[in-house]
Amino acid sequence: MTIDIFDDVMTCSNKMRDDIIEFMGGNDYKMLEIGTSNGYTNFYLSGFFKYIYGTEISDEAINFFNKNNKVTNNEIIKFNVYNDDWSKLPDVDVVFIDCDHSYNGCKSDIQNTLTRYPNIKYIIFDDYEVWEGVNEAVSEYITAGIFKVEKLIGLNNIVNYLPKKGMENKGKQEGIIISII
Repeated sequence: MTIDIFDDVMTCSNKMRDDIIEFMGGNDYKMLEIGTSNGYTNFYLSGFFKYIYGTEISDEAINFFNKNNKVTNNEIIKFNVYNDDWSKLPDVDVVFIDCDHSYNGCKSDIQNTLTRYPNIKYIIFDDYEVWEGVNEAVSEYITAGIFKVEKLIGLNNIVNYLPKKGMENKGKQEGIIISII
């Protein structure tokens, strides 16, 4: 099930996934993916993490994930990241944020991550420069000296997805890995 951004614009590229694998090395990390959708990235990365949890609110996406994601070191949790209690999420080393791409949504994901996981090793963001809200929220934490940029990842000529126009080349960075200072 190797579906990437060229097959489905709602997921990330294999280049981004490979960059995550390269950066994380042989570490024995557990990861939480906020906004799993159909689980393409979760499945792709499952062989390189000790365990991967995904969160999703959509029953349709959860059913797709459970039907098509047949590996033993991952699972999807029905969870509303904006209404449910983050303290109920499992302990992890890495959080991958790919949920609401608005400034307020991304900022909420960041604040909940930092509250729930004060000793988190890394946070990965999809659509870092592609969506203005993601870029603004992440950049705010970098400028404040809270986040340290570890690596820009994925495609550096990523396209914007415009609902009525499809794909539009914008030459932007797909993702970023940060650590907490």
